[in-house]
Amino acid sequence: MRSICKIIVGLIAAVPLAAVTLPISARAEQLKKIAILPKTLVNDVFQIRIVQAAEREARKYGIATESFASRGHAAVEDQINIIETLIARGDFGALIIAAA
Repeated sequence: MRSICKIIVGLIAAVPLAAVTLPISARAEQLKKIAILPKTLVNDVFQIRIVQAAEREARKYGIATESFASRGHAAVEDQINIIETLIARGDFGALIIAAA
């Protein structure tokens, strides 16, 4: 049985400076889908590569990912709205956030 710690360590290694939020008691089997929230994907190769690395690591464990991005680096309100919407949806086991 894979532990959630191995998955989180792999994702954190793939996504430097990102915050990973998930329940402490989560197990790998419960982590079916992860939301990835970079600052922006508009003309930002670094953020695009962060998303690609997180997606690649998640695929290794059979975890689906979905990416959501704000309009720009300074679009804090966009990012807050996206996070609130994702929490309300409740269908993600974790959020990977590169906060603005």
